[in-house]
Amino acid sequence: MITPESKYIKAVNSALETWHDLIEFCIHSEFYQKCLENQYSKKLSAKMTLVYAYLLTFPNEDRIRLESDPEYFYQYASSFVRELAPFKFNKDGYDKKGRTIFLKKIKSVLKALKRNQEDPLNVDRYIFLEQIIRLFSREEQFCEAYDLYKNFIFRFRPKLIENYDYQI
Repeated sequence: MITPESKYIKAVNSALETWHDLIEFCIHSEFYQKCLENQYSKKLSAKMTLVYAYLLTFPNEDRIRLESDPEYFYQYASSFVRELAPFKFNKDGYDKKGRTIFLKKIKSVLKALKRNQEDPLNVDRYIFLEQIIRLFSREEQFCEAYDLYKNFIFRFRPKLIENYDYQI
């Protein structure tokens, strides 16, 4: 029998699986490595890499416009944040039950990653998950990461070899 709570749990687990795939892509990306090589902290590198990965989902022409037109980016960022936070931004108002289940699950995943810090990748996974939660739950955070990203690509893009084009 499908209960309202099991629907929430399924939605939360699905979001976490997607985030896990995103984290693995980001950790192993050349972009993230270049950020670290250029003396950015892991937190700032994670923020910028998440923006980079987000922009890779757009066709090249749109990506160029998103990188050069902040207003255009902000329109998309606002919609994206609302889409990724269904328990916070809901047409029926704040969804307290869904949000509680979501936060409980996130906390348990973060605790598990923190316990297994002997694996250096888990340190990165923890940081990326923490940044996903921050960036994708508040539009302002996502826009700040965009500003960092723009500064980085202005200074370092010529040094990157980008072979990604994930048009959906």
